[in-house]
Amino acid sequence: MKKFLILMVMLLSSSITFAQNFSLELTDNNGVMQQKNVFKVTQDSLSIVARSDYGRSIVNYLNRSLSADEKIGMSKYLKSFPLDSIQKLYFNEYNNFEFIDADHAPRAFELKIVVGESTYESAATNAYVYLYARLINQLNTMLPAEVRINYDINKFKAFY
Repeated sequence: MKKFLILMVMLLSSSITFAQNFSLELTDNNGVMQQKNVFKVTQDSLSIVARSDYGRSIVNYLNRSLSADEKIGMSKYLKSFPLDSIQKLYFNEYNNFEFIDADHAPRAFELKIVVGESTYESAATNAYVYLYARLINQLNTMLPAEVRINYDINKFKAFY
């Protein structure tokens, strides 16, 4: 019985430690030059910052605490997510170089996930990444409708 209690305390403490030590930061240019939306989730908060004009214009769109359900949900999600499967770079060439302007540019994402002592960084340019889509879908459940990330598989020609 004593061994069982010790085992239970160890399991609970490891899951609590995990829940308290994570952050996810996703930067999305949404296919527009000189613009970035930065979505950041920590163990207790969610923020969205929009940067445009090479970072000279900054809008703090959202900064709120996570609900208890969101904290638990995100922690469980990241715990089951295959973080080791994320590659450092996903890239596909931009096919329409004649038509790059301020409103038409390659779609680019930067991703940084910290879980405990481990850091995972990745970037995707002009490619649909299924692991990114899973993270985006999870993140979108916490975002207001007007700022949800639209990651449409039909707009890409390379898939990872």
